[in-house]
Amino acid sequence: MGVFIAGILTHRPSLHMDFNIGFLPYGPTWRHLRREFHINFLSTELETFRPFEQRAVHRLLRNLLASPNNFSKHLRQ
Repeated sequence: MGVFIAGILTHRPSLHMDFNIGFLPYGPTWRHLRREFHINFLSTELETFRPFEQRAVHRLLRNLLASPNNFSKHLRQ
């Protein structure tokens, strides 16, 4: 399932990080969240998102070339 960001459903995994891990007391919950964070943000894992990012950038650039006056609209897509 994706995550809602600014009213848009993204297809990124949800880590349910609506808190600051830096303020959690050390213990089983902290260790579990630290492990999940590390697994999901390894550089090798992030590489799997590169094709999605490239397509989004290309779409943005095409839209900007076609109608530069709609800059803010293109950024919200």
